[in-house]
Amino acid sequence: MEPVEIINRLRDAIANVSSPLEITDDLTLSSWTLSTACPLNSAGGTECQCEDSFTWSCDICDMFGACSNASPLTCDCINGIPPFGEFCQPITNLTTACPSNTTPTPTPTPITTPTTATTPTTATTATTATTTTTTTTTATTTSPSTESLSTPAMTIDERSLSVTLEIDFDESYNDESNSVHQRCSQAIETHSEIHIPGLLSADLLAFRTGSTIFDFEITANTTIQDQDVDALLVAIFNDLRNSFPVRFESSRNLTFQPRGVFFNDRLNVICGPPPQALQFRITSSEWTLDRALIIEDDLHRFSRANRMETLEITNYFFTDNGHYQCRLFDGDSSFLQDSNERFSLLETPTIRTVPLNNTIVCEVGQELSLQCSVQEPYNVKFKDFPNTGKTETERHPNYIWHFAVYSQIIARTVKSVSSSEFVFCCN
Repeated sequence: MEPVEIINRLRDAIANVSSPLEITDDLTLSSWTLSTACPLNSAGGTECQCEDSFTWSCDICDMFGACSNASPLTCDCINGIPPFGEFCQPITNLTTACPSNTTPTPTPTPITTPTTATTPTTATTATTATTTTTTTTTATTTSPSTESLSTPAMTIDERSLSVTLEIDFDESYNDESNSVHQRCSQAIETHSEIHIPGLLSADLLAFRTGSTIFDFEITANTTIQDQDVDALLVAIFNDLRNSFPVRFESSRNLTFQPRGVFFNDRLNVICGPPPQALQFRITSSEWTLDRALIIEDDLHRFSRANRMETLEITNYFFTDNGHYQCRLFDGDSSFLQDSNERFSLLETPTIRTVPLNNTIVCEVGQELSLQCSVQEPYNVKFKDFPNTGKTETERHPNYIWHFAVYSQIIARTVKSVSSSEFVFCCN
């Protein structure tokens, strides 16, 4: 069936539908008009032709170019389909003739369904190890004779990404005929088609120094999800490592256990594991603190288990605070992970007891209290104190206190925010 015949049948179908038409309880369509038809031409391209009394705006006509058979008076046909839901407008909306038109535009018979177009555009950028640009464009059409009618939104999402090759940079990589350029471009295109739903384009932009970094951009007609980007970067790593040493930069950060520490505490910094889909077997590792290499010694110990590498700091001091980076190696390729936080040094609690040490001979009716206190934000309590005479010890790494009772007693505890008190009553 020829495109013209299809359009004629569509015209007939619209003409045979009675109005008003109730779509839902809250939406009634009182009238409609066919404004735009986009058939294939004889060359296999698409031409968007306006119906009578409709025309393309001058901007759209200038952007896509008028068809060879377009009216000399108005731009009623363009080459291609506008990507953001644009359509022909009533000629009455065209206030001035387009610059290319030399003959004044005739005034047609006014129609009763004017159309307005609203195109809000928003752009946001987020950075995780990659730069993300999201552009959302919405086209909405309303008619005075229609209670509510709109066209769906069209989303164009872009992500700017980068991959690092562990090779020396050469400006010739930016030549499209260069083998490195072609290999990387092929990997980008192949795996973007697999992992990015609604992919519109995947383009290698440029190579730059440090070792060698190539930047590329992907565009899709739906929101690009973070998990799809992660899967794409893993697939590119697995592919290119067969040709070059590649660095995989993790979007997750190193883990501090614990984050809050006291002087002289033991603590761990945990690196990995690499993503399960990453074809990576750890053969060696490298740790740095503020870009200085950490050497294994009595104060810094390395261990490996379950595809994770752990740096143990055995005696924390303030010089152990800073920016940590871990690199795991599988041959010449590597997995890199950074810290995005610092250890939080906690104030050592100062525990005070009154009296510090006392031995008594219990007499009937005699009372004696023992009070323990500590500064904010800490709290104290007596630990498992029995009601028979025994020696009890409450211990912190830097403070020990004790007391002794040599006769049976009855004890009760009075607690407050930062102190606890025992009152002993002799029977």
